[in-house]
Amino acid sequence: MTWTYTLDDAEAHLIEVISALRYASNLGRPNAYGLKGDGRDEGALGTGGEYAASRLLNVSWEALSANPWAPGHVDIGLPVQRLQVRTTSNMSIPLHDKDNPDHYYLAVTREDPFHYTLHGWVLGRDGQRSGYWAENIPRPCFMVPLRRLTPINDALPPTLAPLR
Repeated sequence: MTWTYTLDDAEAHLIEVISALRYASNLGRPNAYGLKGDGRDEGALGTGGEYAASRLLNVSWEALSANPWAPGHVDIGLPVQRLQVRTTSNMSIPLHDKDNPDHYYLAVTREDPFHYTLHGWVLGRDGQRSGYWAENIPRPCFMVPLRRLTPINDALPPTLAPLR
């Protein structure tokens, strides 16, 4: 079972604006994961996923973080909750060598610009296993299949337990 969030027109516009601001603030910086190209589409995908996950889980979202590369930075929630969002249009979520193994990675898919689905989560160290390593993609990384995640209906990441 999954949780789905549908953006209204105002929220969709907010995502467009925040994505554009993030894109502009990153001009001239190398991509953290070696992405080739400008990353505009990927940024919009991630921004929408973060927003939808924060709404579904009722946690905070700092849309324009002062320093998203700082140690301990989280995509949504409080730093102590250690939540990262990975939004994809695939049936797997990417994890990288430099991703924090102690953070929880939430898998969100986007069906279209208005509909996002939260599938589940994986603890970084559990997703960074050699069996998930993928070389046959433009940016080699760990690709964790959605079916291997803890389903969001079965359990929330432990750091969210007090928020239930």
